[in-house]
Amino acid sequence: MISFALRSLGVFFVFYPTFAISASTPRITIRVGMLMPVEIDDLTQLVGYTTSAAAVTLAVDRIKAEHLLDQVDWEFYWEDDRCNDALSLGLALKLINEKHVDVFMAPPCSAAAATVGKLCEYFNIPIFGWASTLYEVGEPGTYPTFTRTIVSSDDMGHAIAETMLYFGWKEYAFVYTNDNLRKECMYIKLGFEKTIITKGYDIDSNFEVVINGSPSDAILDEILSNISTQARIVVLCMDRGEDERRFMLAAHSRGMDGDEYVYLIPDYDDQGSKEGKDKRWLDSVGDPDGKNEEAKYAYDKALVISIDQQDDETEASTLRREIPIKMRKAPFNCFENCNAFDDQYGSSYSPYLFDAMYLYGLSLNKTLTDNPNDPNVTRDGILIQNNSNNLTFNGITGNVTIDDTGNRKPVLAVRGFDFKGVYTRLALIDVWAKKGECVTLMLPSLNDIWGTVRPLSVPRCGYSGTECPKTFQKQKQSHTIMSAFAWIRETLMSMTKKFNLSTKKETC
Repeated sequence: MISFALRSLGVFFVFYPTFAISASTPRITIRVGMLMPVEIDDLTQLVGYTTSAAAVTLAVDRIKAEHLLDQVDWEFYWEDDRCNDALSLGLALKLINEKHVDVFMAPPCSAAAATVGKLCEYFNIPIFGWASTLYEVGEPGTYPTFTRTIVSSDDMGHAIAETMLYFGWKEYAFVYTNDNLRKECMYIKLGFEKTIITKGYDIDSNFEVVINGSPSDAILDEILSNISTQARIVVLCMDRGEDERRFMLAAHSRGMDGDEYVYLIPDYDDQGSKEGKDKRWLDSVGDPDGKNEEAKYAYDKALVISIDQQDDETEASTLRREIPIKMRKAPFNCFENCNAFDDQYGSSYSPYLFDAMYLYGLSLNKTLTDNPNDPNVTRDGILIQNNSNNLTFNGITGNVTIDDTGNRKPVLAVRGFDFKGVYTRLALIDVWAKKGECVTLMLPSLNDIWGTVRPLSVPRCGYSGTECPKTFQKQKQSHTIMSAFAWIRETLMSMTKKFNLSTKKETC
């Protein structure tokens, strides 16, 4: 089998600066520490060990193929942190004291990543995030050794606000879950609120609800009942893809997927199922429920906001197919524990882990080149973070640019169905642009999305349908009167014809 790194080498080579390593440089060992959940079913296809860890060694394959760190020998150590911040802290300390790790691939759960990030600050050890989105991690100076390839939750919140501003929506409902594990939807909500306050967006929430865990059908019905009388623009964030699909099916059952409704769905990977990025409406849990077409109809009213992966989705799919193969090789040698159905395809966030490890390779290359005689430089977290800043490379998750605070500069995409029923990229969002100028439409006009009937925050006749403006009521009344006159006219003409016909018959 041709390695992933070698297949991709021609694509990647020209997008980043590299620094020559002398052949006489003494060999060094870099110990990589990883903390991630091993046996939490809800997280396996998102960030689980069995579906993610090999992204690190695949990235090392690319680093070796590009001769970035030819003098480095690699060791890998991992622990099951169960997505628990206290446990992550203890295990990270164990890896530092017992294995003397030089770098951490951060826990994928934000609370755990933030906790370990502070420990790394104390020891000045570099840490690279790949799934933790908590916006506080990106605050300048707060986590000076932390760099990440995933977009911050406040950038996602900013993208939601800019989308609403672009389409002229000022009122909305916000529905989200708290899975008590990753809590990503909760952090998106916090990032959205931060954006509204700090950047002064004139948009108001009419209804908000947080669902703890997975919602029952009764809860979904109650929530939709409340939305129907208070909003038409709904921000929907579900930690579990199955719950999102159930919500959309429930909306379809209530008739809440007509032209008045829009569902804004923030999702870092636009990944509703492993069948493909345009198939989030497919049933991927257990036996098929036979409702894929109904779900697809409901998703016709959804706009998915996610990281723009440009043309690299094929590379991501290739990577995710190779992860199960790589997990069965050293250093993981995972056979029995990697045989479940969900283990046969790389996780949604594994491409971000690949990019995080590769980014570390680029930064370490520069660090060693600039400091060839300093044996301690490999554990200088602040310096390695500084050398990660302002790097740009073509990653598995698209074009990756790191700003001067260790955060990824985000370019997000709005995806959904156009007016012809084709699921496509509808718009791009550059959240670093000037307020009100962040969104670029990728179609000729808005009519290519909705036709001539564009959804409004508040329907013309209100949420109840009984609050039409007087002019609109007069138009309706006038139309009704004209229709009545037309009916009377047609009736009289018909009666006249019948009378004339009857008269002719009598004359005969």
